[in-house]
Amino acid sequence: MDFALTEQQELIRKEVAALARTFSLDYWLEKDRKHEYPDEFVKAFADNGWLGLMIPEEFGGAGLGVTEAGIMLHEICASGAGTSGASPIHFYCFPPEPVVRYGTEELKRRELPRIVTGETVMSFGVTEPNSGTDTSRIVTRAEKKGDRWIVNGRKVWTTNAQHANRILLLTRTSDRDPAKPLKGMTLFFTEFDRKAITVREIEKLGRAGSRSLVRVRSRMRLACWALVVHTLRPLTIQRSPFLSARVWMREVSVPALGSVTPKAMTVSPVTIFGSSRCFSSSVP
Repeated sequence: MDFALTEQQELIRKEVAALARTFSLDYWLEKDRKHEYPDEFVKAFADNGWLGLMIPEEFGGAGLGVTEAGIMLHEICASGAGTSGASPIHFYCFPPEPVVRYGTEELKRRELPRIVTGETVMSFGVTEPNSGTDTSRIVTRAEKKGDRWIVNGRKVWTTNAQHANRILLLTRTSDRDPAKPLKGMTLFFTEFDRKAITVREIEKLGRAGSRSLVRVRSRMRLACWALVVHTLRPLTIQRSPFLSARVWMREVSVPALGSVTPKAMTVSPVTIFGSSRCFSSSVP
C-alpha cells in the first residue's frame, strides 16, 4: 500500500501550513492568556475556503474527505497553533457529517452553506454526567409535541458551547433496551437557544483560547426540520463524528512528536490510545 500523499493532498498540506503560520506564537499565547476564541484565525480559514473542506460542492464546499481534513488539522497543529487552533477548525469538518449524509434536503440547503462561510459556529452535545464512555446510556430525552420536539437533559464537556450558534445534539426518544441499545437514539442539528440552555464553564488545563468545555442544562423546543437521524444504526455511527474523533486525536497528537513521515501518520489510533467502549460495543 502506498502511503504517499497525492498531488492534491500535498498542495493542501503546503497551503494550510502557509496560512496557519501567518498567525504567530505570540498570537496563540495571547489568546490562551486572555481565554479568547481565535475569531481572526477562523475567519482566515473561512475566507480561504477551508471550512467547507468536507461539505459537498453543491452547497459551496470542496467535497473532500477525512484524509484531507486530517492533513489540514495536522498542519494547523504543527504550525504552533496546537489544539487551540485545530479545535475550532475541526468543528467544520466532522460534526456536519451526519447532516451531509442523513439530513433532509431542506436541512442541508438551510445549514450547510452557512458552515462553509463560517456564519455557523458549531458545538457537539453528546457526553452526559452519568453515561461514562458508553454513549448508548445517555438519558437526555426528546419528546414530540405537535410540530415541535421538546428536549430535556444535561450534557457535559460540550465543546464550543460558549461560542456556538448551532448544536449537534444526541438524545433519546425511548428508554434504553439492552438488547437494542441504539434504538431510540436520535440526533438533532438545531439552533443553540441560549434562552433555553444554561451554560457554565468547567475549569480545565490548557487550550484556554477555545474555552470549549462547558456544562449544559437544557429545556429546548426544536422545529421538526432539526431532526437528522431518528434511530442510529451501526453504519450511521461509523460515518459520524463520534468515531471521527479518533482521526482528530491522532492528527493533533502526532505533531507534538516532531517531524514524521506520511507512513507514521497511518499508525492505528488503538496503538496510541488502546481500545474503548462506545455505543455498547468495543471500538478498535
